[in-house]
Amino acid sequence: MRLQLLFTALLIIGRVGLSQAGAADSLRQLLDNSPNASAEQRAAWASRLGHEYANRYQYDSALALYAQALEGYRQAGNQHMAFDVLFDLGYTHYAMYEYSRALEIYHQSLELAESLDDDSLRAISYDWISLQYLYSGAYGQAITNQLASIRIREARKDSAGLAESFYSMGDILSHQHKLEESNAYFRRCIQLASRFNQKSLLLGAYGTIGAAFIEQNQWDSAFWYNRVALRIAQRNEMDYGIAFANGALG
Repeated sequence: MRLQLLFTALLIIGRVGLSQAGAADSLRQLLDNSPNASAEQRAAWASRLGHEYANRYQYDSALALYAQALEGYRQAGNQHMAFDVLFDLGYTHYAMYEYSRALEIYHQSLELAESLDDDSLRAISYDWISLQYLYSGAYGQAITNQLASIRIREARKDSAGLAESFYSMGDILSHQHKLEESNAYFRRCIQLASRFNQKSLLLGAYGTIGAAFIEQNQWDSAFWYNRVALRIAQRNEMDYGIAFANGALG
């Protein structure tokens, strides 16, 4: 199970993304020295600077900047960008293992998605609400919310989104040691993610299935899936993936 959790961490990195390095100083100068900039412009700078601090694991600073960005976007009436910042706030608390606080924020994002009547945003919120329940050990709630995300994405024919939801459902089931069902969802994820070149999902799914086979002492299957994960990581120059896949193969 330990290796499966490591590959899940890789997936989260890919899903959230990383900001460009080296921009923190210039963004700070813009925030400090541009008092006449619009609320929306200052919100954009604060959000980007928040990403910089988050990538350095300076989470308290990131949270303060995301809160500033959220206030700015709300003041400007840009509710879709406010949703994005709520996602960043929730993810930062998630990264700090503050699952209860992250859950509160993702519920706020769901309320905002409801007010915007945006099914795509609803599906995202349900997906991440599900993850907070998962890591809090509330598996029933995790499944219920993930199924809500899946239903929306199926109705919208959102295959790329379904790949994410199928991965998340596989993750939920793997935590319950339901490895056959879990691997079935990961394979459904692979089928869809291959169509859209969602390389982080592919890396995570192949690696997590491989890790499950290691737990079951099924060495031939474990070797095959981890070799595929390694090739994906090498082809896309994903250093963290190369390290974990090599570790699993070792």
